[in-house]
Amino acid sequence: MLNQITFFNNYTTTDYIRFLIIVAGYILLRPRIMGMVKNYQTKQMIKREREELEKTRAARAKGELEEPEDEKVASSIASGSGSGWGTAARSRANKQKKVLQSAIDKQEEMELVNESDEEIADLLVPEEEAHIFDKKE
Repeated sequence: MLNQITFFNNYTTTDYIRFLIIVAGYILLRPRIMGMVKNYQTKQMIKREREELEKTRAARAKGELEEPEDEKVASSIASGSGSGWGTAARSRANKQKKVLQSAIDKQEEMELVNESDEEIADLLVPEEEAHIFDKKE
């Protein structure tokens, strides 16, 4: 403990100012430098993804690769500005699409049944008028 006290007593005001400048510079500059590094890494990642996308498109254009059904759906839905959809998101979208399509089909079927019942009801004669058509003997 005594060693530490004598250590700080040996510092001059210039040493304290130098120490203060170093700490303040670190505190002020570190977030900016980290932001610049983050932007650089993001740009590099986007560049790599675009290159990979161009390679796969070129391979598909040559006929070397066939585009999977999931990617056809995702490419028609997702925009080309980002990294696209993940596999889980694509499968969820496909499941939702199937559920929605089945609900639409059921609704259309119910409407057809209701319409056919209404058409038949229009053709039927009401009970009050049914006695007119009875055979008179």
